[in-house]
Amino acid sequence: MVSDRRRKQRRNLYLAVFLNFFLIIIDQIVKVWAYADLRGKNPFSYLSGTIVIEYAENRGAFLSLGAGLSEGGRLAIFVVGVFFILLFCIYSIIRSSHFTLSVVALSLIVAGGIGNLIDRIFRGFVVDYIHMGFPNLRTGVFNIADVAISTGIILMIFIQYKSGSNESEAAKK
Repeated sequence: MVSDRRRKQRRNLYLAVFLNFFLIIIDQIVKVWAYADLRGKNPFSYLSGTIVIEYAENRGAFLSLGAGLSEGGRLAIFVVGVFFILLFCIYSIIRSSHFTLSVVALSLIVAGGIGNLIDRIFRGFVVDYIHMGFPNLRTGVFNIADVAISTGIILMIFIQYKSGSNESEAAKK
C-alpha cells in the first residue's frame, strides 16, 4: 500500500512535470518565432508603446547582468551554476509532500531555468522579445521563461512570508 506521503510526492511530481513540459514547450515555440520573425526587424508596439515586441539576444542573466564576463565565466555561472541550482529545485520537488503551492513555485523556476538554459546551450545566448512600461519607466527585455522564474521567486517569497507569519502567530499563543 502506498503511503500518504508517497501519494503526495507522486501528485506533486505529476504537477511539476506537467507545468514544466507545458511552459518549456510554449517558451521554446515563442523563442523560435521571435528568432525567425523578429530578428533584424524594427520593434513594434501596442497600446501606445506600453508593450513593445523587440528581438534581443541576452548573453547575461536578468537585465543582462554578467553579459560582460568572459565566455568561460558565463559558461560557469549561467550553464553549470544554473544546472546545479535546477537540480536542487528538482530534488526539492521530488522530495516534497508539502503544500502544492511551493511545488508550483519551484516548477516555475525550473521551467524558466530550463527554457533559458536550452537557449544558452544551443544558441550561446537567451532570446528575449518583449518589454513593457511607460515612456520614462520601462522593464528590460524579457521572455516567457523570465516571467516563469520571476513568478516562481515571488511565490516562494510569499510562501516564506506566510510561513513566518503563521509561526510568529503560533508563538504568541
